[in-house]
Amino acid sequence: MTFYHIILPSIWQQFQGEAFYVSETFEQEKFIHLSTDIQVQDTLNRYYEHVNEIQILKIDGESLMPNIKFELAPNGDEFPHLYAHLPVQLIKKVYHFNKKEGANWFIKL
Repeated sequence: MTFYHIILPSIWQQFQGEAFYVSETFEQEKFIHLSTDIQVQDTLNRYYEHVNEIQILKIDGESLMPNIKFELAPNGDEFPHLYAHLPVQLIKKVYHFNKKEGANWFIKL
């Protein structure tokens, strides 16, 4: 199964050359927020509407399944959460997207 993680380029840059990625909120929440392909678009427009540049990590999630829980979000959808550090070797692609100020996100993965 493939999962996606939305990240700011400045944050992703900090993990170049590292073996594991850990999100900014991991210490507090104890998991890394992930999305399925059909959830990415809505997530971008809900939580990243004021951001004009993002990166999306495409993750090979098969070996992560024992540490992934699908949990109910406030919008009623179930999102995958990774309860572990993410091995960088499982990141298969990094997408880079920009949008104009005030525009909605429209992406194709």
